[in-house]
Amino acid sequence: MNTHAYAARQKKVALLVDLLVRAKITHADALLATPEEWATAAKAVDSRPPSEETIELVLMALKSLETPLPGGVADPFEKVTR
Repeated sequence: MNTHAYAARQKKVALLVDLLVRAKITHADALLATPEEWATAAKAVDSRPPSEETIELVLMALKSLETPLPGGVADPFEKVTR
């Protein structure tokens, strides 16, 4: 993959992840998405339907966003109540 294609794929991944997070779609939900649903999400970000490789990168990104950070801190901006 050349540099331009890699950058374009990373941009599409970022746009799709942003859309899915804003729509409160979890990693588990995204795992069940059909090709038609992926195409709809891509259309919402003015893109062509994602390839399997792009979908895998989106799923990895969603999973990493849902994984708590070491020390039990899930969100650094979450209000702490004691």
